Amino acid sequence: RIPVRIGRQPFKSWFCQQEPLWQFWFQSKYPNIHLTVNFLDRSVDLVHENYDFALRIAPEMDENLKGEQLAELTHSLVASPRYLAGLSKPLRIETLTDQRILHYGSERRAELVLHHKSGVIETVRFSPAMNSNSGSFLLDACLNHQGITRLPHFMSETHLKTGALVEVLPSYSLQSSNLTILYSSDRRLTARMRLLLKELKEECEAVDFNRKNA
Repeated sequence: RIPVRIGRQPFKSWFCQQEPLWQFWFQSKYPNIHLTVNFLDRSVDLVHENYDFALRIAPEMDENLKGEQLAELTHSLVASPRYLAGLSKPLRIETLTDQRILHYGSERRAELVLHHKSGVIETVRFSPAMNSNSGSFLLDACLNHQGITRLPHFMSETHLKTGALVEVLPSYSLQSSNLTILYSSDRRLTARMRLLLKELKEECEAVDFNRKNA
């Protein structure tokens, strides 16, 4: 099981090559290994739903599962230039709660912890203008001028380069999160599972998830 926002971004080139014929790269290399790859933006029960692995983005590892950290993901606040141009007053951290903040999750009250480059830490508590359990949906909402949202850099990078999005409050940084691969502590890793884990770890080492834009 892979989060939608991960599966449709850097790992799509790992599972699937552009040519020829969109063949699956891993399956081409190991044709005798059968893969079932599901993309979901929810936590799954690895045991009862019979998943071998799950990729998860979270600040900390789940203590009830075994797993390994594949990458550290950095995040930033982003918005479209059109949304920012429509603000009645300059955007500062003091006025952030007056904005339409699009939130990943279902909480009616949420918070952002922002670290200023001077070392000052600010906690901003807000009521989301929109909630979703899909990072891809929040990205699309942001591109359609619906507000400000927090995105990992691998999702926002292309749009920051084209100018479709801009970074909000760039002197502040957000807490990073971990991309981890998880499996049940009760499940014994088979040779095929170990092979998939090895290939995935090697791919993650070669992927720069946190490229910053000039």
